[in-house]
Amino acid sequence: MMSGLLDVPDRPTGVFAPSDVMAVGALDAINAAGLRCPEDVSLVGYNGVPMSRFVSPPLTTIEMPAEELGAEAARMALAAIDDPATPRRLVELPARLVVRRSTGPAPS
Repeated sequence: MMSGLLDVPDRPTGVFAPSDVMAVGALDAINAAGLRCPEDVSLVGYNGVPMSRFVSPPLTTIEMPAEELGAEAARMALAAIDDPATPRRLVELPARLVVRRSTGPAPS
């Protein structure tokens, strides 16, 4: 998908990938096209997986509180098992932007 974005005449200066793993694939496509990240295209992933800090350049990512997310899911599942009539509820957990070197100012 990233290769297609890079082939358009007015290519984007920044891309958000729906996962860090997909962002690593996008980074590979940026490099294969002879472009540089973030000088030509900034890149942001999602998930905050540990490997995102070890790619080159280290990936800017949106990190979710995985432990808190798992604990809340377990509480909700146990409550539903205990009482199937337990009303469903929406839980919002804070995400955190972790800025690393895959993002920068838009090229001029």
